[in-house]
Amino acid sequence: MKKVYAKNKKAKFDYEILKTFEAGISLLGIEVKSIQLSKVSLKESYISCVDNQIKWKQGHISLLSSKDGFTKVDENRDRVLLLNKNEIKEIREAISQDGCTCVPLELYKENY
Repeated sequence: MKKVYAKNKKAKFDYEILKTFEAGISLLGIEVKSIQLSKVSLKESYISCVDNQIKWKQGHISLLSSKDGFTKVDENRDRVLLLNKNEIKEIREAISQDGCTCVPLELYKENY
């Protein structure tokens, strides 16, 4: 069973979905808590390939106020997606084609 924190409902209307992938995401601790409180938006975000890494760009995570005062994180920073090298190659080739783009559809946590 999975707990869905955010969905990009508009993507299924705006784009033809050719293929889907599941990926892990590299987050900071303060971002994890914000996502658990559903303070995340997938609107207007997209996936790109930078330096042989797949990154989630313009994804907005509204951060909680930090008690220590030292934790400063950009809410719209690029976040690395965790995929195997065959998936990275496939996404990189798809993005390089004219008229193709890669967008996130859903952000969730798998419960075991």
